[in-house]
Amino acid sequence: MALFRKERGNEKKTSSGKNFTKADIVELRNEDSYLRTQLADRIKKVVRDMEQCRENLTKKMELGSLKEIGALIGRITALEEKIRHAEQGYTGISADYQIQYETLKQLYEWDMKLTGHINDLKKSVSVFQDVIYSGNRDMMKQEMSHISCKVRDFTDLVEKRREAVSGLEVG
Repeated sequence: MALFRKERGNEKKTSSGKNFTKADIVELRNEDSYLRTQLADRIKKVVRDMEQCRENLTKKMELGSLKEIGALIGRITALEEKIRHAEQGYTGISADYQIQYETLKQLYEWDMKLTGHINDLKKSVSVFQDVIYSGNRDMMKQEMSHISCKVRDFTDLVEKRREAVSGLEVG
């Protein structure tokens, strides 16, 4: 099924019948780019919180956890970069991925949902910080494992977004 049914001048219709212009596509693409920048900045704050956790572990001489927390920081930083530099739906002639209005709108909505995942991750890091202060080693390991699972799930979600953009996955 074609995404565009009818063209009239600069205005087009989607398969659902909604009118939009090329300016609408550019505006939505810019909004999504701004949203992803905001999401990446929030993840960067999570990275700083994790770095603070690492510093606190060092102060408490919990050196056995440093390697694991360093790996987590690296994974979260990679996640931040993936979101910051995610495909934005460029519609030019030579674009790697040419995305139409309806698809771009779905990507924007998908990116909006990432906010909840970032909030969950931030809460988990806050709990981890509290556990570090308590000195409970078993709980520290449990919370690091919990954060690791959240990062893995979040990374999988971001990868699914990339696959959807590139056409490797539909839905």
